[in-house]
Amino acid sequence: MAAGRTAAGDAVSAAKLWPAAMVAVLALTVVANVAVLRLAHDPDAAIVEPDAYPRAVAWDSTAARRDASAALGWTALATLDPIADGRAGLRVRLRDRDGRSVEGARASVEAVHNRERLRPRASLLPAGEGTYAGALPLARDGMWELRVVAVRGAEIFTTSLRVDAVRGTP
Repeated sequence: MAAGRTAAGDAVSAAKLWPAAMVAVLALTVVANVAVLRLAHDPDAAIVEPDAYPRAVAWDSTAARRDASAALGWTALATLDPIADGRAGLRVRLRDRDGRSVEGARASVEAVHNRERLRPRASLLPAGEGTYAGALPLARDGMWELRVVAVRGAEIFTTSLRVDAVRGTP
């Protein structure tokens, strides 16, 4: 054995380290839990989809609507104006599978932002040449998902588009 060290001395120092190690592990666990709790209550954290359970239960009908919408062959293109005074102009252009304008539809949109609790909605009015226009009350800039629904007679078209909202210059 090395000078000044005994087997009993090593056992005593190891016995003293175990409580300190346990306290350190417990303290680290408490710190991690406090951090997760703060993140969970952060008002700018990602927002949970409302009515997630009923939507999951209705997944078959949602998939059938999506398939029927795809069978129509329609496409949508969205243009979002810069946000000014808490509103942004929106135009959605609808085309059929042959590229012709889809006229005579009733169109609406729901806007979803991953950090916004409110889901602004707008009815869009016909603006000619398959374009439907309206204004969305948008509180923040960034990436928005636009859930578009267009109904013409028995035809129902749904799609989801992503647009980047920017603030206008004052």
